[in-house]
Amino acid sequence: MKRKIKVLIVDDSISVQNTLTHLLSQDDEIEVIGTASNPYQAVFKIAENLPDVITLDMVMPRMDGLTFLGKLMNQHPIPVVVISSVTSEGSDMGIRALKLGASEIITKPKLYEGSQLQEYIIRITDAIKSAAMSKLKQVKQKNILEQEAASVNQDKIGSINQIRNLNSEKIILLGASTGGTEVISYILKNIRNDLPGILIVQHMPGEFTKAFANRLNYESRLNVKEAENNDIIQKGFVYIANGFKHLLLVKENGVYKCQLEMGALINRHR
Repeated sequence: MKRKIKVLIVDDSISVQNTLTHLLSQDDEIEVIGTASNPYQAVFKIAENLPDVITLDMVMPRMDGLTFLGKLMNQHPIPVVVISSVTSEGSDMGIRALKLGASEIITKPKLYEGSQLQEYIIRITDAIKSAAMSKLKQVKQKNILEQEAASVNQDKIGSINQIRNLNSEKIILLGASTGGTEVISYILKNIRNDLPGILIVQHMPGEFTKAFANRLNYESRLNVKEAENNDIIQKGFVYIANGFKHLLLVKENGVYKCQLEMGALINRHR
């Protein structure tokens, strides 16, 4: 028999611990080996039984999730799936967690029913399995912070003012799955800003795609935004697909536009 993926749940809420344990236990390939209410308890649990994947809350007593994640990735990397609350602050913390080395980001479980519950189970079990297969490397937290500080001075220079409001006749499409956020960031920080419009689909829950777009806009010389319905594709602009919906590219009256659509899941995702 194939060995199950061992998961340690780190969250200060007992109800969240119980819910995650229940949801993950429905998958025959996943085994929850323990829970911890804070990072200090997590350290002891890790020493007792090394997990394949850790689910990690961001806001906890004694030590916050970002600090623990930074220490973990620097000293003993283990794949981490971040479980974050849906707030503007939580979204930003989630994106920072990906930068620090988290494999995936997921929203905290809600009172889902029917198809919504099944979609959440698909999302979280897929996240666990993807994280278990990911290859990690030590991440120096100091280097990450230095990169963030340096990006403050990254001005949108060059020909962006000259090409603004010019509709794009050609389109560049990029798609990335788990672990793709840093690759996308690297690409956008190192390309010209006079290129055709760029559409990006990144494997990420819809609650976090706007924060992801804002961070990319802050880091790069291009104008980056979360795609909205009927956005006209312009040169020098980047449009990030919203994680809740399918992103369609349509042409109306000779002009390329974004369209957002719910629709059924395709290959387990939307």
